[in-house]
Amino acid sequence: MNISQEAITLLETLVEEKLVNGLKLTTTEYRPVTAYQVSEKGMQFLNSLPNSLFQEINSFVYAPHAPMVDTELLHVSFIQDSFIIKTQSGYSRESSVTDIEDVSYVVSPHIPSCLLTPLAKHFRNNAHRAHEASVGMSNIRDKKFREAVRLSGVKVVVGEWVPLGANGIVQLNDKLNARNRCQGGLFSALIDKTPMDMCFRMAPGLTSVKVIDYKYVRHSNLEVEVVMPEESGIVQIEVLGLHINMDGTIYQGCSMEAIMNRSKDDVSLDFLARVLVDIQLDSNKVLHDLLTGYHRSLLDVMYMKDALNRAKYNIVITEKIHPFKKAMEYADRGWFENEIKQVLGSLQTAEDLSSEDVLILGRDGLLLAGPSSDQLEPYIFHYASLKCREEFVSNLFLRTFVLKEGIEKIHQIIQQHHTDPSNLNRIQSALSEASSNIFQIYEILDYLESSLDDSIKPPPPQDSMCKKLVSILSTESLTSNIMNRVEDMRKLIQGKLLL
Repeated sequence: MNISQEAITLLETLVEEKLVNGLKLTTTEYRPVTAYQVSEKGMQFLNSLPNSLFQEINSFVYAPHAPMVDTELLHVSFIQDSFIIKTQSGYSRESSVTDIEDVSYVVSPHIPSCLLTPLAKHFRNNAHRAHEASVGMSNIRDKKFREAVRLSGVKVVVGEWVPLGANGIVQLNDKLNARNRCQGGLFSALIDKTPMDMCFRMAPGLTSVKVIDYKYVRHSNLEVEVVMPEESGIVQIEVLGLHINMDGTIYQGCSMEAIMNRSKDDVSLDFLARVLVDIQLDSNKVLHDLLTGYHRSLLDVMYMKDALNRAKYNIVITEKIHPFKKAMEYADRGWFENEIKQVLGSLQTAEDLSSEDVLILGRDGLLLAGPSSDQLEPYIFHYASLKCREEFVSNLFLRTFVLKEGIEKIHQIIQQHHTDPSNLNRIQSALSEASSNIFQIYEILDYLESSLDDSIKPPPPQDSMCKKLVSILSTESLTSNIMNRVEDMRKLIQGKLLL
């Protein structure tokens, strides 16, 4: 969703000042959510303000050109995939808060050197096409945003963890003809149900893949060209590097050449946030085309058939950040932090690694700025792979509660089986689906455990900067926490089987 980070910060300030109450709730999918209410202290403060300040608010909460009466107050409801804003008197419109804002951009594929073998082929370089972004258009509605932070020499990588394993990598390498002369090609997850027909028709949108290097049982490094239809006038030269590891770690990365009329040495975080959203969505489709049906089914169980919208972990590595400040000055609860939060989510910590290198960690990603990024990459990407697992475990934990609720509903139907002759069929179908989900979740837990064993750790740090980074990231503690959570998950699933 298009969410204003400035608005979130101001709302959090109101809660801290006791002007607004925040009530923590849980959704039907067991995700945390906060409800807000003006406190008594907040009401007293509002009563002290002049009436002239309320005119802009009234124009926002009432229907356009309508009298300020209760029947014209705007209410929000969620129907199918859209938010609908309506009044009791009949006014209604669809909100654009879920519309994705596209920008024109040109990127070159990138995979960190620590993930490549010495025999890796060269990636293509789209720097000569950077000018194409400047003639492209965007559909950004609010074009009068302020800029607090700019980046130079930006590489972005989105990471995730999926249940894969050695056989999944072998099958992928065979699918890519990695050991043959003619490697790669165009890929789609569609199944040809009429193989005897002379034509195969499909909607636009394909994935072109080139093998950069591989280890038959260990990993594949690919160059992926994303060919997706865009709105008229929007130019997106999107070629990504894709790293798929047997331990389930997936990275898709690129080097920014240009976004709109901004060169690679003058990258706006507002623009970069929109590019990252686009890359995340497209990377889900790319992986969907390459994975086997079995692995796609595991993701469908995990994300309840919404795997194409799963979130990723963002890694932003930049040569320079403008203006350059002490790390904690970026966590100012103001202009700088709000802009960085668009890319990294809520900030957790900001540290100076040296006089020229800064690390900022957020809930949804990290930003490493400075000339020493190549030296620090092995530790950064080992940490990122663990954060991807941690996010997956968190989602899996919520999934077990949905599974528990489904089993309880089956028990209710069993107790009322005599009230409806069709209940028997519903019970059989629901039991079959629940047992299948339980077995697949067990398989996912096995993949998680083996992935922690198969993960390759970077060498011990030698210099003071690398030692400081390792201390900040605390990867050993993070690994131990994930293992404990996986073991706890097994106990939860076993408990549900005994209900």
